[in-house]
Amino acid sequence: MFENLLGQERVKRILKKIIETRKIPHAFLFYGKEGVGKKRFAIEFSKIISGSSKNSLKDITIIEEEKSIGIDKIRELKRTSYLSPQGEFRINIIDNAHLLTIEASNSLLKILEEPPKRTIFILITPFPEKLPDTVVSRCLPVHFSPIPTKLIEEKVKERIENQEEVKVISRISSGSLKKAYELMDKDKLIQRKEIISYFISFLKGNKTYIEFVRYMERVENLREAIVIFEEIVSDMISIKKVKEESLIKNLDFLQDIFDLSISLSMDALIRLGEKLFEIEKNLKYNLNQSFLIRKLGVEILRLTGGINA
Repeated sequence: MFENLLGQERVKRILKKIIETRKIPHAFLFYGKEGVGKKRFAIEFSKIISGSSKNSLKDITIIEEEKSIGIDKIRELKRTSYLSPQGEFRINIIDNAHLLTIEASNSLLKILEEPPKRTIFILITPFPEKLPDTVVSRCLPVHFSPIPTKLIEEKVKERIENQEEVKVISRISSGSLKKAYELMDKDKLIQRKEIISYFISFLKGNKTYIEFVRYMERVENLREAIVIFEEIVSDMISIKKVKEESLIKNLDFLQDIFDLSISLSMDALIRLGEKLFEIEKNLKYNLNQSFLIRKLGVEILRLTGGINA
């Protein structure tokens, strides 16, 4: 049971016990960072509890949207929820449940308050804090942890021969198998190295403010680049604290990270990390990207002593 799914031993124990005892809650909340297996577990679990494998998929409804989940989706879900399942249960999986609109959340809440017989809901999200407390309180929370680096490394080895790349990808995936698979794309790796090189050059004073801003304005996925910057700064803080290589994710830039951790103060690194986090958060709300890039450039100059200002 769940043998084909990677990691999440605690989750496996919880779900197996529920299956064995047949004490199945009417609603679950599968939460944890992206790419750790929440959706795969939800589907596999649904197949098992819905009854025979012949009818299992017919009794499973999956809602998955990238932008928002409107009330029409939930109304349709509500309608089908009252139909008799072909197997033992009807299961409704709502992926990215944090994208539910207020109206959709309220409509879903009414169903969760008076759930139809033999119907189970599984909400999936990396951001449980974005869901209304009233919805969360009616679900059994199941937390999915980051996948251990060693397990991800084994998967990466199946596709990549270069051992240095295997180690780098496994560490910077931060426990997300999805991210590891994305990073196996050669173009993605090249792009990542270019972004880090530019960031480090600017921190060292080898690129001017104007060069940095112009480069960042050309970056295809700005939020992704900012997250990479956050990881680099996190590595600098880690090595400054304990000088332990095993804690570093971006091993291919180890010397640069070490050099900058010496030249920059802990206070400057912490403040830079905070500024990057603030900008990443603002990017979620589609604030002016050019303004945020320039703001970051000025902050870096200030924290590094104004080199090339």
